[in-house]
Amino acid sequence: MIIEKVQQEIFSEVERLAPELIPPLPPEFRRLLLNFGDTYVIWLDHAPVGLGGIVPVVAGVGEMWAYYSDTIKARPRLLVDASRWLIDEFENELGYHRLQVAIDCQDKKALRFVEFLGFEGEGVMKSYGINKEDHYRLGRVS
Repeated sequence: MIIEKVQQEIFSEVERLAPELIPPLPPEFRRLLLNFGDTYVIWLDHAPVGLGGIVPVVAGVGEMWAYYSDTIKARPRLLVDASRWLIDEFENELGYHRLQVAIDCQDKKALRFVEFLGFEGEGVMKSYGINKEDHYRLGRVS
């Protein structure tokens, strides 16, 4: 497994090789991911299997996000290793003291996973999603 910081040309390659990793988001949000914050691609056997990053909220606080392919989801150990690598990068290399995530309230598997990674529930954000779905807010303080 290789994890590398995304530049525009790498992002274009990920879009070509694994379009399912690129969420169906408005163009302005995609620009935000590339130009404001840090984005990483996870490669396995020369294929992109994950995309994750962080967007600064205020100094030392970042909103973490990730999209994983079915390939890496089927290999839980790699999924955990990749996620922990990203968390370590954000906390120790980029200096974030608080990471936060938003998890769709219907996605109980994702909720259990981020709790396993050390995130703690802080409440429910009503109508937070693009389609007005509720999301849990979880945070991790280092």
